[in-house]
Amino acid sequence: MEGGSLSDWIADGRLYAGNPDAALARLLDVAIGFAWGLGYLLRAERLRLGLSQVALGAWVGVSPETIRKYEAGGRTPARATLVRLVAALQLSAVHLPVSEGHRLVAALPPPASAPSVSD
Repeated sequence: MEGGSLSDWIADGRLYAGNPDAALARLLDVAIGFAWGLGYLLRAERLRLGLSQVALGAWVGVSPETIRKYEAGGRTPARATLVRLVAALQLSAVHLPVSEGHRLVAALPPPASAPSVSD
């Protein structure tokens, strides 16, 4: 979520702020993100940053085809790859499933620099 993690938005009330329709829209966005899972989140964040699958793959050390598979839900990244994806996508705090069961990656620092969008 822009401006912090879901936990931050819940703790400070931003998730529920404003009129009921705006709050409901934010809650539905979160619910859809969870329902669609990791692939949806990766794609949404990649597009938010204006990155191609080629650029994101180069940044994290996987092929564009692998990024496509992650986004389509056909493959789940290993923990090390997930950490690189989180950094590349500038996510400051996330809770994502990884391939070794249902471990979580949380509160990762933002990257020092973003990948180039020139690809």
